[in-house]
Amino acid sequence: MNAQFSRLFHSYKGKWLIAIFSVCFMMLFLLIIDRVVIARQFLYQREMQDVNHVGTLLVNFIGDNLLQHDTNDVRRIIKNSLEQPDISLVSVLDTNKIVRFSSREGTIGKPNPFIDSGIDALNGNQYYKTFPLNYENHYLGFVQVGFSLAKIRQNLSASFYRVLIIESLLFCTILFFAWRITESLLRPLLEMKDVSNKIANGNFSIRANVTSHDSIGELAEALNNMALQLGDLTDNMKIRIQEATDDLKISNNQLIEKTRQLEHSNQKLRELDQLKSDFVSMVSHELKTPLTSIIGFSKTLLSLALPEEQRTKYLKIIEDEGKRLALLIEQYLDISKIEAGKFIMKTEPVDMVSLIKELIERHQLRSDHSVTLEAPPRVSLIRGDGEHIKRVIINLLDNACKYSPAGASILVSIGEQNGAVFVRVKDRGPGIKKEELHRIFEKFFRGSNEISERNRGSGLGLAIAKGIVEAHKGSIWVESEYGKGATFGFSIPIIAASVPA
Repeated sequence: MNAQFSRLFHSYKGKWLIAIFSVCFMMLFLLIIDRVVIARQFLYQREMQDVNHVGTLLVNFIGDNLLQHDTNDVRRIIKNSLEQPDISLVSVLDTNKIVRFSSREGTIGKPNPFIDSGIDALNGNQYYKTFPLNYENHYLGFVQVGFSLAKIRQNLSASFYRVLIIESLLFCTILFFAWRITESLLRPLLEMKDVSNKIANGNFSIRANVTSHDSIGELAEALNNMALQLGDLTDNMKIRIQEATDDLKISNNQLIEKTRQLEHSNQKLRELDQLKSDFVSMVSHELKTPLTSIIGFSKTLLSLALPEEQRTKYLKIIEDEGKRLALLIEQYLDISKIEAGKFIMKTEPVDMVSLIKELIERHQLRSDHSVTLEAPPRVSLIRGDGEHIKRVIINLLDNACKYSPAGASILVSIGEQNGAVFVRVKDRGPGIKKEELHRIFEKFFRGSNEISERNRGSGLGLAIAKGIVEAHKGSIWVESEYGKGATFGFSIPIIAASVPA
């Protein structure tokens, strides 16, 4: 028995099966690890969804009752929450994180003893998470929820054993089929071995059976034709074929890569050519309109004797069109400087609250839209170019008024978050289509709605605003649901202590 096993182990078939066994074992090991990791991540994400869902519901229910000073209902909600699966703790904390209400009465009136769980939440027995208790613009403290992780651990163990059983069955199946296929593949070779031994012993009349036209069949034909020289010629031929194949693969891969690079370059050239055409067309159209007005009214003033009132009206039109022409040229120059990285800024501490209040006061004098400002008691300073930041805010205010109905209210909010001062401008307009959101800050892009078609514009305002904000190391974004208005916002990092709003 040991001798048979030793012969199998040292045979080609045995080595082949050992190689397959090794590969399958590694694949089994890696697949089990991969499945366990995926299951762990899935269970963690599902638990986080449940935690966030429960936390959101509790914030809404408890916040409503706290505003109505209904403490009995708060206690009832906490008690009912513990009847839910896996919930082990519900506490209501004040703004200083002192426990006001809790399912564990021994902690009431004391500092919160439970720390929120971190990234390795599944390594513990309990998971704690604190939710800000912000309800109807009232900051009421925090809600902390504790979850038991026992069920997750049970599911994770069950998933591990299930994967282990399935992968083990798959491993055995692969080995079985590998054994049968190896026998089938080796059978012609064993037959040719017998033939070559007989030829080597002088039996040149013996011929190998050619049963196919693949590599095995070619080997059998070569054995019949070359006799004793079969081994050397076959080895040399295989080496040369392999070398030629490798060279061909390398050349083919290089050709594919160069073709891909060429297609990419051609695509870039087409995009640049289209962008150039769009730019020329846009510039020509936008500059032609005010120039036509200026030339037309100038000719009228030169050729006709008009009343003083009408002359003043025409001169005002010429002045307005000239200003619009100058603004267009300034925008084109600004966007060119931004793209070339030559945008010049002077940096100094900027009080965003004062700056926005000043701009809102100016805006109220020339607009029939009311603007409401929401700001916290104190807002930190930022470092930047105040004049350029004004351009961003003016652009957002003008767009909000342009797309909102006459007399509608525009909401401007300012605050701090994640080490930056943010500003949001919410309009009452038609909103932005979902498929256009990602293009709203592109050059020359204008939304496809009646208001955009009715109002003239270069489509550069938001692109310039984006360039100015990013030059301040900030970010700009838009939030919108079509038919329900849009909110444009930007943030710039803070640099100093807060100042009064």
